[in-house]
Amino acid sequence: MCSEPKLLIIGEAPGYEGCRYSGVAFTSERLLLEGEILRVSSLNGKRLTNRKLPWSEPSATIVWKGLKEHGLENSTVLFNSVPWHPMGACAHSNRTPTPEEQEIGNHYLKMFLSLYGNVTIAALGKVASKNLTTLSVVHAKLRHPANGEATKFRNGLSILTKSFI
Repeated sequence: MCSEPKLLIIGEAPGYEGCRYSGVAFTSERLLLEGEILRVSSLNGKRLTNRKLPWSEPSATIVWKGLKEHGLENSTVLFNSVPWHPMGACAHSNRTPTPEEQEIGNHYLKMFLSLYGNVTIAALGKVASKNLTTLSVVHAKLRHPANGEATKFRNGLSILTKSFI
C-alpha cells in the first residue's frame, strides 16, 4: 500500500526498454511480471510485448532497488520531465529530448508537481534538473544510474534520505 509521498523523483524521459512499453515511469515489463513494484497490479503472467524475453530497463531496476534499500518504495512517486519516449529514427533507442520536447514536457511536469505539497523533490540526472530549474523548483540532484553510475545514484539516495526525508 502506498503511504503519503515523502519523495518525488523526476527523471528525463521514458526509456525504450521500460516506460515506453509499460506506461509507468521507472518500470519495465520484467519488473511488472516479477511483481517487483507492489503498487502496480500484477500482470498475472500476461506479457506486454511479444518479444522472446520481457523488456528489462536497467535504470528502473536500479532505482527500485535503491528505494527498497532505504524503505522508500511505498512513499516515492516517480515521473518523467518529458512523459513520453523521445524516438528518433529507431524506436528501440534512447535519445535526449529536444529543447522543444522539454518545453512541452515542462507543461506536464508543472501540472504533475501541482498535485503535491510539501514533499522532497529530486532530479534524476542533468536534464531533469535543468527542467526543474526552468520551473524554479527547489530540488536535490541524484546521479542518473545509467552508464555505470549505479553506485553514485545509491550513494546520493542515501545522503538524500538522511538529509531531507
